[in-house]
Amino acid sequence: MSTATAQFESTTLDNGVRVVTERLPASRAISAGVLVDCGARHESPHENGLAHFCEHLLFQGTSNRDAQQIARQIDLVGGRVGAFTTRDYTCFVASVMQDYAYHALDLMGDLLMNSTFPERALASERAAILQEIERQADQPETHLEQSLKSAIWQGHALGRPVSGTVERVSQFSREDLIYFHHQHYVPGRLIIAGAGNVEHEQFVTQVHDCFWRLRGGNQPAPNLAPEWHATEQLEVAQLRQVYFSLAWPAPPYASEDRYRLHVLTGVLGQGLSSRLFSELRERRGLVYEIQAEYQAYGSTGIFLIQGSTAPEHLEEVVTRIMESLGNLCNGTAAIGEEEVWLTGTRLRNSLMLTAADEHAAMTRLALQQHYFDAPISAEEILSQLDAVQADALGELVEDWMKPALGCVALGVLGPASCASAFDSLACEMPHYRGRFGQPAFAAHAVGERK
Repeated sequence: MSTATAQFESTTLDNGVRVVTERLPASRAISAGVLVDCGARHESPHENGLAHFCEHLLFQGTSNRDAQQIARQIDLVGGRVGAFTTRDYTCFVASVMQDYAYHALDLMGDLLMNSTFPERALASERAAILQEIERQADQPETHLEQSLKSAIWQGHALGRPVSGTVERVSQFSREDLIYFHHQHYVPGRLIIAGAGNVEHEQFVTQVHDCFWRLRGGNQPAPNLAPEWHATEQLEVAQLRQVYFSLAWPAPPYASEDRYRLHVLTGVLGQGLSSRLFSELRERRGLVYEIQAEYQAYGSTGIFLIQGSTAPEHLEEVVTRIMESLGNLCNGTAAIGEEEVWLTGTRLRNSLMLTAADEHAAMTRLALQQHYFDAPISAEEILSQLDAVQADALGELVEDWMKPALGCVALGVLGPASCASAFDSLACEMPHYRGRFGQPAFAAHAVGERK
């Protein structure tokens, strides 16, 4: 079955694999990707880290190629070949000159269907992943964000680290990996996207040749939204700066509010002209960096404001952030058209800069197929961004941000000297929660001191 819309074309193979392409006629390269609907959210508690471990092991040998031959073919095709695992999915990517498209697809098909998970590679990849986990623990921003998500989404797979834990990764066996792979790497959960100088029918034929033997059940994985737990937590570490993270529940990836959310996030904390950067960095010199971020998943989302400061400034910085959001919600600091125009222009220009990039186009195409089951053109995205006006953001503040503020979560990582400031802030959090209601999309909110 094939469909075509503008520069996009899609076909579903007989075995259920979905193939989607975007033609960029001026390009001389092709970026191909295989998105597997398998990430950390698909893991049970005792499987935490298996999706990521599986991604690593797939490069260590197949029934047709050993690890050295795989490495040699990757070098042969040049470009970029790699993979990554997220909470929602795993993705294998290759950006090559158009003459090597079949070689890249053949390699990825071999990795995904014929990997042998060699026992000899298990120990070395396990050691590499354990080092990756330790490196993440040494990165304050990464460590704090993961720690706070674990507290907010406690008991749910989205709250667990993508790489797993030292305890779990140390115990995985070859049989665990093989079973997990066979369970999740099935045709109906694969999207193969191609962008660049690609002819759709030729690309489909190549994908068919490389993936036609893939078989298995096509039932979609369940995707239940996690319960939200409002919380305050402090972790003491030998650091000079104190790192903070404020979090609120937000709509999922495919929400109709996504364009307004991205613009609102930009106005508040992205770019040198954003409100929080201007106020806390440029005007008051209280932080070196601060940013807002909207992270979206299939079943939920999270809005984060994160940064770092000197321990003696922690209480003032967090208080000013909460006051800024409160003023926005009560109408004393409404967003103006100039702020919307400036942020919208930045977002539009950023999109246009990547529109002709094969890798960015392929990634965007695969994600759109995954979350919307259809591609969305750059023109439509630009049109939706242009449609966001100040009054629309005012409605979003009223409908989403105002109730969401009642579910605020706070995480702090820093030296022992910041403990008193944290205690003062923790006492204030119930006050903020009491001022605002709870959003309809948050299943539950519990004030909890960690």
